[in-house]
Amino acid sequence: MFTADHLRMGKLKQLLMKRRQLVEGKVKLKIQLGNVNRHMHKDLRSSFNRFDKAQMRTIDRLIKKVEVMIEAEIKADPKVKRQYDLISSVPGVGPVLASNLLALTDAFTRFATPRQLACHAGAAPFESTSGSSVRGRTRTSKKANSWLKSLLHMASIVAIRHDEQLGAYYRRKVAEGKPKLCVINAVRGKIIHRVCAVLRKDQPYQTRPLLMS
Repeated sequence: MFTADHLRMGKLKQLLMKRRQLVEGKVKLKIQLGNVNRHMHKDLRSSFNRFDKAQMRTIDRLIKKVEVMIEAEIKADPKVKRQYDLISSVPGVGPVLASNLLALTDAFTRFATPRQLACHAGAAPFESTSGSSVRGRTRTSKKANSWLKSLLHMASIVAIRHDEQLGAYYRRKVAEGKPKLCVINAVRGKIIHRVCAVLRKDQPYQTRPLLMS
C-alpha cells in the first residue's frame, strides 16, 4: 500500500518529467529555427519561423505553470520543503536540481550514504579492472541516472564559477594536469557530499573561509 509520502513523490516525479519533456520540446524547436528553417524556401521560412517562435512562447508559459505546480507540491509537505530549502543552500544547487534530487531519491530515503547517491548520479568514479589489475582511467557507473548526472554537471559549472572553494579546487587540479572532465566529476561528488551534509546536520550550507597555503 502506498503511503502519502510515496504518492507525493510520485506526483513530483510526474511533474518533473512533464517539465523535462517541455524543455526538450523547446530545444528541438530552437534547433529547427537555427538549422532547419534557414534551408527552407524563402517564401516559407518567415512563416515557419513565426510558427516555431509562437510554439516556444507557448512552451515557456506551460513550463512556468508546471513549475508553480512543482513548487506547490514541495510546499505541501513541511518535511520535504525543509529538505528543499536545505539543499538549495548549497552553491550550484538551483530549483531544478533540488526538486529532481528530492524526487529521484524519494525525499532522500533511497540511499544510505553519500557514496551511494554519488554512484546513482554518476559522480563516483570506478577503476576499470580485469582480475586484480587496474586498466585505464577511472570511469563512472553505466547504471547512473543520466538526467541527474547532466543536472549535476550544470550545477558543477555554476559552482566552479561562483563558489570560491570549488573554483579554487578546480583550478588547482587542472593546473596539476588532471583532465577537466574528471575534475568536474569530482566537483559533482563534492556537491553531493555537501547536500548530504546539510541534511544530516539540518542546517543550511555555510561557506567556510578559504585557507591560504
